[in-house]
Amino acid sequence: MLCTPAFAALALALFLATSSCRMDVLAPSRNLASVAQRGPGTSVATGNPDHAQVAIESMVPAIIHLKAEARRDSLFIRGQLQFRDHLYTPFYDPSHVGGWALQVFIDNDLTNAGYWRGYDFVVRGVEWSPSANTFVTRQITLDPNTPGGWGPDVGSATFTQKPRGFEVAIPLAAIGGFEKSVNYCVETYATIACPDCGEGFTQEWSDDYFETLGDQRSHSVAGLSPFGDGSLAARSTPLRGHGADADPRLAHGWVASGTLER
Repeated sequence: MLCTPAFAALALALFLATSSCRMDVLAPSRNLASVAQRGPGTSVATGNPDHAQVAIESMVPAIIHLKAEARRDSLFIRGQLQFRDHLYTPFYDPSHVGGWALQVFIDNDLTNAGYWRGYDFVVRGVEWSPSANTFVTRQITLDPNTPGGWGPDVGSATFTQKPRGFEVAIPLAAIGGFEKSVNYCVETYATIACPDCGEGFTQEWSDDYFETLGDQRSHSVAGLSPFGDGSLAARSTPLRGHGADADPRLAHGWVASGTLER
């Protein structure tokens, strides 16, 4: 058989057509039993055959254009999502490894009493009812006998997902309303495997976004992958490695340096 230039080109085309050239988000695999020791770039097993492993940073989208509005009888918190990796599409799911989740912390009396940074309520995006599209709202009393150790259930918030955004509608009656302004923080997490946990998974912190209702400045993210120039970025963030459960040390562990005393 003669190896003409045309035949060589055809053979090359057939080879490329039958070869697999898919790229996955891969990083060195680590033992996830001790999730607090992970660092940026650590990969997790997702159970998804198309993406067997993916970096935590890719699992959790960045939130941009975070805004709040008090209208009628609810506080609406809205944000747009920016995916960090074009090879992986994040999906909201606090109960399946590979998903992401959020919680909203609210300080409605602008005092330093209560939990970290004075927050009085937490909207638990990890207590999510997909069928009803609701989150559980809890008053922060640090009662260890309640889910996550947060405190009593005071109502439900509505969670609306969009392809590149979300909205959380919190009834004002659940948080007792507010007088002049309200400080809030949206905290995001990756859902990762945890062999030592009762359910086999846990949430690990990714980013914090701080805002005040009525403050029109564009605040930057404090977390793994900052966006913007950082001039208004919040510098006071917990140490990496914490999850979505309450930590009683945060009620009294804040020090002047802006880090947790652990």
